[in-house]
Amino acid sequence: MAYIAPNGNIILCHNIPLDTTYQHTLRFSSATNQHNYFTASSRVKRTFTNQYYTRLNRGVIRVNELADNLYDCNYMCYQNTSFGNKWFYAFIKSVEYVNNAVTEIQFEIDVIQTWFFDYNLLPCFVERMHSPTDAIGDNIVPESIEKGEYVFNSQARIDGTDRHAIIVAYVDTQSSVDGQIYGRIYGGLTLKAFASQDAAAVNNFIEGFISRPDAVVSMYMCPEFLITDGSLQPGGTGEDLDSTNTLNAPIVKNDIPAIMTTDTLDGYTPHNKKLYTYPYNYLMLFEPSGKSLNLRYEFFDSLKPTIEIGGSVTLPVSIIARPKNYKNRTDSIKSETLTSANYPLCSWNVDAYNAWVAQSAVPIGLDFAGMATIGAMGLMNPIMGAISMPSIIQSVTGVMKESYQASIAADQIRGNQQSGNVDFSMGNMGIWFARLSVNAQFAKMIDDYFDMFGYAQKKIMQPVRKARTIWTYIKTIGCVIDGSVPSDDANKICKLHDAGITYWDVESNPSVVVGNYLLGASNVPVGS
Repeated sequence: MAYIAPNGNIILCHNIPLDTTYQHTLRFSSATNQHNYFTASSRVKRTFTNQYYTRLNRGVIRVNELADNLYDCNYMCYQNTSFGNKWFYAFIKSVEYVNNAVTEIQFEIDVIQTWFFDYNLLPCFVERMHSPTDAIGDNIVPESIEKGEYVFNSQARIDGTDRHAIIVAYVDTQSSVDGQIYGRIYGGLTLKAFASQDAAAVNNFIEGFISRPDAVVSMYMCPEFLITDGSLQPGGTGEDLDSTNTLNAPIVKNDIPAIMTTDTLDGYTPHNKKLYTYPYNYLMLFEPSGKSLNLRYEFFDSLKPTIEIGGSVTLPVSIIARPKNYKNRTDSIKSETLTSANYPLCSWNVDAYNAWVAQSAVPIGLDFAGMATIGAMGLMNPIMGAISMPSIIQSVTGVMKESYQASIAADQIRGNQQSGNVDFSMGNMGIWFARLSVNAQFAKMIDDYFDMFGYAQKKIMQPVRKARTIWTYIKTIGCVIDGSVPSDDANKICKLHDAGITYWDVESNPSVVVGNYLLGASNVPVGS
């Protein structure tokens, strides 16, 4: 066998931010840049040339150097020049004194760096990874993390659901049946609407029914937007309602702001945009009784909520709200509906005495006319003879007694006397919207978690070693690679990715300290 002179190279390094746990590793764009990083003057402690063959599996070398000068070395590069140009990279596990001129070093091959350019990660199940894109809505796979108590970031009523009208429903007994279509619903009653603050006009209208109080069937409050021409003015005579001026089709509302990356979560501004999506940040529609509907900003077109509202002016009054331009639908989503009901019934009073007089005016007149006739005839009946005066007096006395009783009777209260709807009285009725989110403390905790470990992917995809500008975390299940790598090392590479590993791009960020997760705001997707 021909003699081969020792000509291997060994470079002992310090200040290399890697260890045998493989929690962190480095990413390079080329083998040249990789080698230049490890052999930079700031990292090289000693260089040995003309060395004997370094055996990879043995994991031990001896160098001509005092051990005390090498104790701070934690990494090494070596090359068996006589047998190839490949550089091997390894962790220094121990530095042991042999004698004043010889030190024994135990090492372990860094399988990631040694074979970095000799294999490819193939598509497999990726459990977690930093995403190459991070626009709001790009990443919505659920996470198994605690979210804490939700807080309100904003709250307002959908415009138009706060103004109300008074509806009087009555039967016009002096005419034929006069049913109408109100918002596509037939109603046998006649409806008249008044401005909600115009009690005087309502009183004047009710007084017209003194002679027939039962003609007023009901009175109730109703959202004004259901009356479409908007002509309800205080001091008017009310507005007669029919199919032409009651809502026949829903109204589209666009007054809810879109979600933006400048918005905060309870005062905290996250840099991982997943925090702007459900369940960390979402839109809630609600009404005062406690019913609510949760909606996701990321499912609205352009992240801008559009709400469709509608209802009916006939009893029982209720209004509904549904999302529109949501979940890939241009119309409203009928299955996602919030209903607001319990609009109060009103009460009204009828002067019992005046009503009695109006109703009894004709009969009383006839009685007295009869008395006058009797008087003119001498109180004689050709058949019965004289009519007994007491009976006439008793009749008149009875009529007057009824009149007195009517005059002292309490005015009659009609309708719903239990109309004290607290929410309506407090001005809360309508459809409200609010932006809810996790509180600031949890938002920061979750943001930090996403900084370190990226987002849940839970799908088959090809792992990307550079998805973010500074570091990229990858965790797989059943990692697969191909390339020219010894089988034992290939198996270890796969297991390391299954356990989770973070690639740091020190080539593009030479001043970055590996493991400094405080730079999360700067670790943006590579496409940004």
